[in-house]
Amino acid sequence: MNRWMASVTKPVKVTSLIKSALDKEAEKLIDKILKPRSVKVPLPESSSNYLVDIYTK
Repeated sequence: MNRWMASVTKPVKVTSLIKSALDKEAEKLIDKILKPRSVKVPLPESSSNYLVDIYTK
């Protein structure tokens, strides 16, 4: 009887060049699209929480 088994592959190592390119693209996305859509100036009479910044780790 044959049984199904998942093939285990080794994770691909990400180079610093790829990481820096991804960081640049993520910052562009955040600055041009996400921040203008999501981060707003809070109303003066508002006492609730509000979104103040978006960033990556």
